Amino acid sequence: MPEPAEEDYTKHWYDIVDDATLRQGDVFRKIVCYWPPDELELRREDPPQGSKSELAWHRGDYILLSASCDVDQDGYPYALLGRVVPASPENLKATGKDLEQRLEVLRQGLVPSQFLLAPCSAIDPPFPLSVVQHKVHALLPVGYLRRHSGMARLRLRHPLREKFGNWVGSNFSRVGPENQALIPRMAKIHPPHVLSAGEGGPP
Repeated sequence: MPEPAEEDYTKHWYDIVDDATLRQGDVFRKIVCYWPPDELELRREDPPQGSKSELAWHRGDYILLSASCDVDQDGYPYALLGRVVPASPENLKATGKDLEQRLEVLRQGLVPSQFLLAPCSAIDPPFPLSVVQHKVHALLPVGYLRRHSGMARLRLRHPLREKFGNWVGSNFSRVGPENQALIPRMAKIHPPHVLSAGEGGPP
């Protein structure tokens, strides 16, 4: 059976929206995100009115992590976003067969800190096969995001949005002991071994 065309495949993943509504799973393209510096000044007193701190910034693709029910109501001033990067050989640090194996590991959801997003050619510029990085966050004002409403963006559709929401929740609800309390690593694990572990073994 032939592979479906990308447009037929990705229409199950995304809607394209350009209004002021916000939903978990909205992908913002080429947005500027800001972070306070590590050297943020410690203060015992309130900072003077109008004082500013140097902010680090980055322009790139980000996806909305905050729950739809939060960002869709008044009184929720800030939203959390996760960085999105192309699933390219440079970003995955692999080529050829190794790249294929890494992508298959991501497709199966065997890397808990990363979520694979399908490509979409129906938006300009086309959205490549990409990875959401849970460990790189940005906290931005909801009003700032709403002001990007004139720019067309991708929105995950049901049931992919729910799958993404479960991934977000599982990452933020993790509980674990300190590293020194864990059983030490037995060996370096390569993608083929991860695939094998995911396909069989004890129940």
